[in-house]
Amino acid sequence: MEFDLRRVLDALPTMVWIALPDGQLELINRRWSEYTGLSLDEADGSEWQAAVNPDDLPTLLERWRSILASGQPGEIDARVRRFDGQYRWVRVQCSPMFDDAGRIIKWCGTVTDVDDFRRAEETLRRRELDFQLIVDSIPIPVAVTTPSGEVEGLNQLTLDYFGKTFEELKGWKASEVVHPDDLDRTIAAHLEAHQQGNSYNIEIRHRRADGVYRWYNVLGLPLRDQQGNILRWFHLLVDIDDRRRAEAALQAANDRLARASQVASLVELSASIAHEVNQPIAAALANAQAALRWLRRDPPDLAEVREALDDVVKDGTRAGNVIDRIRSLFKNAPPSLENLDITEALSEIVAFSRGKALKNGVSLQVNSRRACRPSEETAYSCSK
Repeated sequence: MEFDLRRVLDALPTMVWIALPDGQLELINRRWSEYTGLSLDEADGSEWQAAVNPDDLPTLLERWRSILASGQPGEIDARVRRFDGQYRWVRVQCSPMFDDAGRIIKWCGTVTDVDDFRRAEETLRRRELDFQLIVDSIPIPVAVTTPSGEVEGLNQLTLDYFGKTFEELKGWKASEVVHPDDLDRTIAAHLEAHQQGNSYNIEIRHRRADGVYRWYNVLGLPLRDQQGNILRWFHLLVDIDDRRRAEAALQAANDRLARASQVASLVELSASIAHEVNQPIAAALANAQAALRWLRRDPPDLAEVREALDDVVKDGTRAGNVIDRIRSLFKNAPPSLENLDITEALSEIVAFSRGKALKNGVSLQVNSRRACRPSEETAYSCSK
């Protein structure tokens, strides 16, 4: 039976041992001997302890005695010297064997080399620690999420800003950290970015620990592996509240400046309109006064009166034309091209000036000669 049991143990693809109820080693399989370089005689009883790293032996023995006392299965991690003299981490798992009366008659156990696994774990822990140190060193709030959008990490600035724990901020959608008016579009931006794998950039309000909402520019950036798969999402929270306030103040100042400019333009336009309208009105008034003087003569100079009244009519027409042009300007009417008679334009200038001239006792005479030849011209003269 013992021969058959040993053959079975030697055939198992892992290190196996059997101990007596008091913990003394009774049997080991071939793989255990090959790994440690110890035969059963060299490891019998408590001699196996020589293969354990001296720094780990006290802890291992204490744990082994605790398992023996409890009568319950257990496991122990320790460094064991391999056949080549190298200490490697192994995991010892053991379980008691009972007889029909419920008494422990044997302890059975396995030994598994976990050194590579522990080194990988240590490397991963170091990377995670380095990653956390890098995130914590960023001088703005940073959130890290999984490809599915679950919160995986937050730097200390984020926790300090919101005044909440990591567990509380994991459910940020319901934790009132985002302004209610911004929550729907924030969730939509997150979902769209995670589904399409694109970065995003939104401006939203976040609730500070003191209850004050401030504007933040949230940048979402995917971190990919060499194959392009998204490993994590970085969410950078840039405080832009002061900038937005400055922009609002600048916009308000620009609005006030625009209104002031409009008022100034309106004043200038009003003065220009008044000038344009006053000219023909003043000319009409001067011509009407001249007509009254000619009517008072004895006998009345009816020819001059008629000419003055004709000028009054022309001045009134000019004033109406000015008003019409102003109305077209305010209606944004398209510009129209018209033929300009220079002689007529000069005549209008003379007409504008006639009233003031007559008022000051100046006589204007116009000698007009119309012809097709450029040498012929209109002559103007005045005398007092």
